[in-house]
Amino acid sequence: DPGFKSRAMAHVRQLAAVGIHEAGSKGDRRAARYVREQIKQAGLSVTNEPFSFQSFALENAILEAGTAKADIVKLGFNPYAATSPISGELAFVTATDTPSINKMELDGKLVVIAGNDGFNMVSFIKTPKAVVSLSGPDFARLKASGAKTGEVRFRGKVTTRKSTNIVGVLAATPGAQEIIVSAHYDSIRGPGANDNASGVAVLLELARYFHSVKQIGRAHV
Repeated sequence: DPGFKSRAMAHVRQLAAVGIHEAGSKGDRRAARYVREQIKQAGLSVTNEPFSFQSFALENAILEAGTAKADIVKLGFNPYAATSPISGELAFVTATDTPSINKMELDGKLVVIAGNDGFNMVSFIKTPKAVVSLSGPDFARLKASGAKTGEVRFRGKVTTRKSTNIVGVLAATPGAQEIIVSAHYDSIRGPGANDNASGVAVLLELARYFHSVKQIGRAHV
């Protein structure tokens, strides 16, 4: 289909134009309306699946190690299970490549890194109590202090928010295999052109394509 790419790119532009559309926000509802309308135009039946979820907004966080303190730049932990302070053994990580992290004993510890390098890697590969990102100077200062244990003190707010799953169904013959194609339409910290308007755009055009193929098949029967 020569128009697939151009139409997909148009979807990306439309969704990115909404701006930041975090789940449960006004922007999220605007993006949902667009996706819902496009699924209808593609010829599919559409239903909404409302749901509620908890959202945590971190206000501030500091790391205390002995007499030393440092503001936390980025904090990775489970805000719905942890309470302040989070105490534990400190692990200062300088080598942030995958092989090095794999070899480290980081499970159950407070993992401290400088900047963002390795932040997601530690979170995915290991099960630390928390992953703490500090500025370069603060990382060097606390590491040089020789502190073995520390506490993460944080303050934040948990709220309950609402959003909706949008489900488009392509009618099929009885007994046909069910295939689910999905993409999230919310975005975080940006308009989300590639996270995930691009995925939604492909999904919408696939829906349009498979509906048109089915209609052609019916015409030939």
